[in-house]
Amino acid sequence: MSVHQSRRQPLVDPPWSTLTYLALGRSVLAFEAQRTQLAHRKVDSCEFIDHVTVRYHVSVDMTRPTALTSFTQSAIASTDEWLAPVALLRKAVLRNFNIADGNGAAVTVLTTTEHRKLATSMIVNRAQSLLGKEHLATGLAHEIDRIVREEDWRTGRKLWRRFTSCQDAAAELKQQRAVLLNDSTFSWLLRNLAENFFLCALIQAKPGDRVLLKYEYETSVRLVRSVQPRTHWAKRNLRWLAQQLGLLPLRLRIGASVNESGSYHIELLPPDEVFCTVAELRAIRDEGKKTRMLGKERAVRRVHIHTVAAHSRESGMFDVSLLLRTDGFLAAAWLVSLLTVLLLAGGLVLHSEGVSTLPGGSGILALLPGLIGAYLFRPGAHRLVRRLGQGIRFLVGFLVVDSFLAAGLLTVHMAPGIRPAWWLSLTVPAVVIFCVISAAWLHSWLSERPGRQTGAL
Repeated sequence: MSVHQSRRQPLVDPPWSTLTYLALGRSVLAFEAQRTQLAHRKVDSCEFIDHVTVRYHVSVDMTRPTALTSFTQSAIASTDEWLAPVALLRKAVLRNFNIADGNGAAVTVLTTTEHRKLATSMIVNRAQSLLGKEHLATGLAHEIDRIVREEDWRTGRKLWRRFTSCQDAAAELKQQRAVLLNDSTFSWLLRNLAENFFLCALIQAKPGDRVLLKYEYETSVRLVRSVQPRTHWAKRNLRWLAQQLGLLPLRLRIGASVNESGSYHIELLPPDEVFCTVAELRAIRDEGKKTRMLGKERAVRRVHIHTVAAHSRESGMFDVSLLLRTDGFLAAAWLVSLLTVLLLAGGLVLHSEGVSTLPGGSGILALLPGLIGAYLFRPGAHRLVRRLGQGIRFLVGFLVVDSFLAAGLLTVHMAPGIRPAWWLSLTVPAVVIFCVISAAWLHSWLSERPGRQTGAL
């Protein structure tokens, strides 16, 4: 499923029975009902790997409940062992996953099969409590089992929507489906298990003990479209070009678990040459139809937003907009474009006035912007920086070629009147590129100003 881990022996020998999973499912459900009281604090620190991948560093501070012991005594022999529901994670590939306690000791998590059995027991527990003595119809049981076991969250969402909108011909199926869907807890649980899974870990803790768990993993983030898909192609391409050239920020959407603790913190750590123009933490419900703002920051180099627990039926959405800072790659690119324009403009003036022979060393001087610009193609830059500066890097590459061509023209003998025309053909594109890079630098500088004024930097 989602957690890649080495093969290990079952937690107990022999493996847990169906009754054991039912008992553990009741325990997890009871914990989730009061999670914001038992999970005191959660911190998500996001570090960019590239523009589509982030690494989460998560810490969770929680207390083992004392009232739930009876649920697990029949399941786990030792009362010092607790199957802790650590987090609700999206059904997606979690690369380089690692989990440990507060002392750095490794913690055992359930396998993929065990997670599925636990999820099935949770939803069966809730269904049985709603139906009473009546047995769950075979057709409904099959649909629910398929939703829970689905490994892809997008397919799981489709199956859940089909489950909620299905029109049953049989009276028994129709009645039971109505009873289940009218219960908000069942609907919330099935929706969550369709797209997510409960990450559960077996830890050493007595009832009432406070536990600190830390885990980390890599996962993908979403690119936020600047325009709707049905927008005219010319407008879409224009906005894409503006984003490539640094005239518009790169917008990304990162998952945020705002409803899993009493206090929630999210931190974003961009590379040194990148800053965040806007960061918005929102709570959403009803499939995005209702949203509310939980926190917002502007023009900061490090994002840190804190909020209290959201409603259990809400999920989190963390949108960030990123730009290059003015004092790094962007400043160097602007300097290269300025030197190129000054040298080419000066040469154009001299050639237009009929100066056919320039002083010795003029060719080396014309090469200067190209040599400086070549430094900007260094391989050690962060991948997110390279993505944000992709368009600017292309323009600088053109200026490097432009300066080399200008140096070459100085070594070639030409008839009077021809050299100024060639020189003009090199100067005009350089001026256009200088204006574009200047606009990108100015846009980044203006976007940083609110942070400087408010002291956020």
